[in-house]
Amino acid sequence: MGNVESYSRSILYTYLEVQNIESLLITKRVDVGTQIPIKFKVVLVHDKRPLESGKIFIGEFVATPLSNGWFEVIVSSDKVGRYLYHPTSA
Repeated sequence: MGNVESYSRSILYTYLEVQNIESLLITKRVDVGTQIPIKFKVVLVHDKRPLESGKIFIGEFVATPLSNGWFEVIVSSDKVGRYLYHPTSA
């Protein structure tokens, strides 16, 4: 006895594509702790429209939406090493 609730849940999947990446990094090495801005343009694969909102993650860094599909993330590391930064989830 009691209330019975029922609902239908649809999950929509879409694929994203990184069309362009820009960085002001002009040397191959930087000091530990240096903050490096990276911008990248994300579009929907099916119609190439720019992604206007959402959360894009570059590892543990969250990208900030700018406009026209562009997102920016400021990355840095406190350890010496070689790092490749690319979107890891959305």
